[in-house]
Amino acid sequence: AHPVAQEQLIYAVARDVTEERNMKETMKQMAYQDTLTGLYNRRGFLNASERMLKIAYRNKMGLLVMMADLDNMKMINDQFGHPEGDAALITIARILRERFRESDLVARTGGDEFLAALLTNSKDHSEVIRKNLENTFAEHNKNPDHPYPVALSMGFAFASADTRISMDDLITQADQAM
Repeated sequence: AHPVAQEQLIYAVARDVTEERNMKETMKQMAYQDTLTGLYNRRGFLNASERMLKIAYRNKMGLLVMMADLDNMKMINDQFGHPEGDAALITIARILRERFRESDLVARTGGDEFLAALLTNSKDHSEVIRKNLENTFAEHNKNPDHPYPVALSMGFAFASADTRISMDDLITQADQAM
């Protein structure tokens, strides 16, 4: 705005930035979210999990990381087609979203690979998660409408409150444990 005293006017120029702001928000979402499943993608997971690891250390808590692969993904794609493979990934994402807490991080980091991270003080929490997921998949697979079973191969890594480890190293440990 620019006032002009002699004319007793104020000249102003305005521009609606709603569309630009919406576009930036959409681009940000695309940068951090897997479009198929709606979970975080690798970039989103790494960004959020680095912050989560710092929070764990600051609050003297542990951080548990799970890496998982969808079993028999190639068979599902080969026998039932890629759209059905996508449906299997969406099913896995839905189950993971339901079984993990809202405060936990869950991501599809590529192909049939998933990562999760949660604050906990017990490494034993990994067995609770493993059993919970195995039971959920067993129940899901009982439904005769599903033409193939879904299951995950899982590996866990734990950083205790007094451990100093990078997120990359935790992910590598979880991958090796898988």
